[in-house]
Amino acid sequence: MNVFKEKGFQGIVIILILIAGTIFYKKWRINSELNNGSRFTIIKVEKKQYFDNGDPMAHFYLKYENKTYDLGFTIDNSFNREVNEGDRLFIRFSTKDPTVFKIIDYPMVPKNTIAPENGWNSMPMGDDR
Repeated sequence: MNVFKEKGFQGIVIILILIAGTIFYKKWRINSELNNGSRFTIIKVEKKQYFDNGDPMAHFYLKYENKTYDLGFTIDNSFNREVNEGDRLFIRFSTKDPTVFKIIDYPMVPKNTIAPENGWNSMPMGDDR
């Protein structure tokens, strides 16, 4: 009995390849979108939700070109610090599709920093991750 010829094993391998391909495509799309035109602004974490089976999720509103986007992100172990409701974070988002974004959890946003209406062209604190 060769396990590599079993249909169940082949199905599992195909599913794993599809999952890996989807993850790779999403990361590639985000980086591609951000490199082809992005802005930086400040968001405020409005709500933090906890789920039984995973990392917590933070929700925020992004205002860009007179539209408000209700968005969220998973707070996983890639963050450099704890993220709580009310926290202000820098965000880099695509000008073509503001739902494509990357949270910048460091440096912390100074309390007196206010973002321009449509954000900045470059990171205001000099740390462009």
